[in-house]
Amino acid sequence: MDSLLDALTNVVGILVIVLVAVQISSQEAAKRMEEMIEKIDPEELKKIEQQAQEAKAKIDQVTQAIALEKKQEKIDPEKLLRALRDDIEAAEKRAKADRIAAETAEKAAEKAKLEAEKLRQRLIAQLAKLEEEAKEYTVARDDLIAQLSKTKIPVPPPPKEVRPPTPRPPMIDPQTGRPQLERRLPVPGP
Repeated sequence: MDSLLDALTNVVGILVIVLVAVQISSQEAAKRMEEMIEKIDPEELKKIEQQAQEAKAKIDQVTQAIALEKKQEKIDPEKLLRALRDDIEAAEKRAKADRIAAETAEKAAEKAKLEAEKLRQRLIAQLAKLEEEAKEYTVARDDLIAQLSKTKIPVPPPPKEVRPPTPRPPMIDPQTGRPQLERRLPVPGP
C-alpha cells in the first residue's frame, strides 16, 4: 500500500512539474511572437513609396519644362528634342528603377508579414494545444487525488497469540538407560 501511495505521489509531482513547464514555454512563445511582429517595419515601405512618387513628380516637372522650352525657343528644335528625349528617358529609367525597388520592398514586406502571421497562427495553435494538455494533466491529477481520498486505509487483523508446543522429554533407550538422540526402529528378528 505504501508503494502505491509513493507511486501516486510521484505521478502527481511529475504532473505538477509538467504543468509548470508548459506554462513557462507558452509564455516564452507568446513573447517571441510579439517580437517578430514588431520587427516588420511599415515605415520603410512608406519611404520607398514616397521616393517613387517624388520620382514621378520630377518626371512631370521635366516634361513641363520641356513643353515650356519648346514654346520659348525655336532654335534648333531637333537638338532640343533629342536633349529632352534623353532627359525624359533618364527620368523614366530612374522612376522605373524606383518603382521596381518599391515593389520589391513591398513584396518582401508582404512576405515577411505573411510569414509572421503563419508563425503567429502556429504559435497560437501550439499554445492552445499546450493549454489543453495542461488542462488534461490537471484533470488527471485531480482524478488521482480524488481516488486517493476515496481509497480506504486497510485495517490489519488483530494479532494472533501463538504458543510454542511444550517440549516432550527425550526418549530413553531401554538398554542403556540414556536419552536416545536418534530415532531407531526396532528390527524384527529372524
